[in-house]
Amino acid sequence: MMTKAAVRTVIALLLFATSAFSADTKDFQKHVDSLKSKLKDRGFTVLIETPFVVIGDESPDDVREHSERTVKWAVDKLKQDYFSKDPKEILDIWLFKDA
Repeated sequence: MMTKAAVRTVIALLLFATSAFSADTKDFQKHVDSLKSKLKDRGFTVLIETPFVVIGDESPDDVREHSERTVKWAVDKLKQDYFSKDPKEILDIWLFKDA
């Protein structure tokens, strides 16, 4: 389960990350590939949850659930009311199972 601090972090990233255009799919995949090579054998799962990349140290299923149920949910809600465009840069959200 994500902490309140993690949810606040996601919201803060969304609030401060607005710009004119978003990265394309190739940019996201290149970024993910780079992260995966750097984090190889360290137990991290790396996922794309546009407009973010989510990196977590729980099981792949748990990271995917947090990505979909928290990050995507926050993105959808904030875009609905506050943002018309995705951030220009690819932003990473790190989710850690421990404090």
